[in-house]
Amino acid sequence: MEIDVKPVVPRVRDLDVNFVDDDDLQAALASASTRRAKVKAKKISPEEIAKRSQFYSTQSVYSTDH
Repeated sequence: MEIDVKPVVPRVRDLDVNFVDDDDLQAALASASTRRAKVKAKKISPEEIAKRSQFYSTQSVYSTDH
């Protein structure tokens, strides 16, 4: 089974942000939460699910040798 390796792209972060009050902090946290929620999970085709199921069913999860 091959693993796709994607290059890591560092995020640009503004660490000099000064939150004057809790409202600014709350707005920033809500914005970050909204951005994370918009990122959708990768959809897997039924064929890929079948391949993975077959692969993992052939793997021994619990070894009978002690």
